[in-house]
Parts: sequence; structure tokens; C-alpha cells
Amino acid sequence: MCIHEHHVKADAATLVAALDNFTAAVQLMKHLEGLTFAYDFQDSITSYGTASHQKLRKTSAKDDAEGSFQKGVPGGF
Repeated sequence: MCIHEHHVKADAATLVAALDNFTAAVQLMKHLEGLTFAYDFQDSITSYGTASHQKLRKTSAKDDAEGSFQKGVPGGF
């Protein structure tokens, strides 16, 4: 881990929270986090809705029972 990485991650979390709060306040909130660009502190999968989340969990259990993809590709920048 880079010596400044935890500062960058904390600042990013603060910025994301501020943007989420602002967009919600002005009623522009569309809570959908892109998987490619999400930090590991964001819950991207559930932002696609309950039905999609359940479908992904079911597919994961069937096609990646060992969790290789989740463990091998943890996400984040």
C-alpha cells in the first residue's frame, strides 16, 4: 500500500458521500455505481436493485461456487 493511499481513499469516501448527499438534496440522486469505477468501500452490486442483486448472487453460487472471481478480483481502484 502506498504511504498516502489511505488518505486518498478517505478523501474519496468523503467526496462520494458529499456528492451523494448533494444529488439527493436536489432530487437528482440516481444511486447506481459503475462496477468498473467503484471503490471497495462502495456497495456497487446492491445499487442495481434487489432483483439484480439476487440474480447475481444466484449466478455466482452456480458458476463461481469457490468464489474465485470475488477473491481474485476484489475491485477498487
